[in-house]
Amino acid sequence: MISVRNVAEADLEALARMYVTIYEVVNPTEKWTVESARAFVCYFYLACKDLFFVVEQDGKLSGAAWGQVKPWWNGNRMFNFEVFIDTRSQSKGLSKPLLLRLFQQAKRKYKVNTIEVITFSDRAFPLSYYLKLSIASAEQLVLLEGDVSNIVKALQS
Repeated sequence: MISVRNVAEADLEALARMYVTIYEVVNPTEKWTVESARAFVCYFYLACKDLFFVVEQDGKLSGAAWGQVKPWWNGNRMFNFEVFIDTRSQSKGLSKPLLLRLFQQAKRKYKVNTIEVITFSDRAFPLSYYLKLSIASAEQLVLLEGDVSNIVKALQS
């Protein structure tokens, strides 16, 4: 049986551990620790508790999804979106009810009309999944990142 519910504070430690395990497989270049993952998960717990859901299969915590909301020129938009499913529970249809609950709540409560998604550029999944859900590349926006030390040096020169 699959169920989706709002996150509880008691879930955070297990979600942090799950996040570390997932990223060891999904993107080993990101060196998540339980401590850093706990800080990450807790940040979103505090920032968007009402848009933070977990999915359980047969009573076992199996994944989570969350997103924050910000105003935009054309209405509210979800950003800082994250979804992850435990490696042992992937490909079992758990993300669909999880995301459905998240997006329905975001639309109902905050009138969200757009979502921003950041994903890996060097692998097909989850890009293929997002495309299947009708989430495509933004026409005008590009994600950039930079090392703050290098930025400070550039500004000082």
